[in-house]
Amino acid sequence: MLSWYSKLPIVLLASIGWIVAHQAAYAQITPDQTLGAEQSKFTTQEFRDLIEGGAIRGSNLFHSFLEFNVNEGQNVYFANPNGIANIITRITGSNISQIFGTLGVQGTANLYLINPNGINFGNNARLDIRGSFIATTADGIRLGEQGLFSATEPESSNLLTIQPGALFTNALRQHQGRQRGLGGSPHSLLPQIRHQGNLAVGTGQSLILSADTITSTGSLRARISTLEPMKVRLVCWLPMITLPPPLGPDTLISLLSNKLIWEPLTSTLPARALKEPVLV
Repeated sequence: MLSWYSKLPIVLLASIGWIVAHQAAYAQITPDQTLGAEQSKFTTQEFRDLIEGGAIRGSNLFHSFLEFNVNEGQNVYFANPNGIANIITRITGSNISQIFGTLGVQGTANLYLINPNGINFGNNARLDIRGSFIATTADGIRLGEQGLFSATEPESSNLLTIQPGALFTNALRQHQGRQRGLGGSPHSLLPQIRHQGNLAVGTGQSLILSADTITSTGSLRARISTLEPMKVRLVCWLPMITLPPPLGPDTLISLLSNKLIWEPLTSTLPARALKEPVLV
């Protein structure tokens, strides 16, 4: 029979393993160094984790990360400094963003999430956002005629104070040639947004998903009045939108009157698109 002290190394190893695993699970938001002294800061707190710092240009706040994932049960919020109308977040690493918990903003700013590798919203993904939410697999976002916030070539970024015109760029990708190291059809190898949960934004705001392919088995909701056009929008660069059958008013295909509109490689939204009705 083993004495209690002979079991101690096993207990210690198990405890250390749990701590390492626990820390690893919550260490999946990693700021990069591309913004220099203005780099993003991620702080773990008791009830919610907070993202601060970033580069402020006019009413825009820019964040940049190597990895960006939200675990199930985790609450991640962006700080919303006074005067900030748009929080624009890019992921410059090589991995998909997995959003399994709550993603929010401590204020009324619109939130852009840009990851060219793809974004997956799990079954328990939730938005706590009073502004609009835009998730895209584009390479970057243009700011007027000269500004650029690129996720694939961050060194080429030119941050301006101009409001984002929301021109998502794809740098004329060779779509069929992009191999992701996974089996399946060519379409499955392209950057995509997968949505399984229930995502919603506040009254009068827009919820936009933009990707090469979009797969949705959950619900997308933007609260509207009876006089307002629908503010849920899908922008797909290939005709590869997959949705569940129309089961009620909360399923997207029903909200779009059973008509799916896909748009060309480059999709342009006017500068005030987030304040105006969006209808596809």
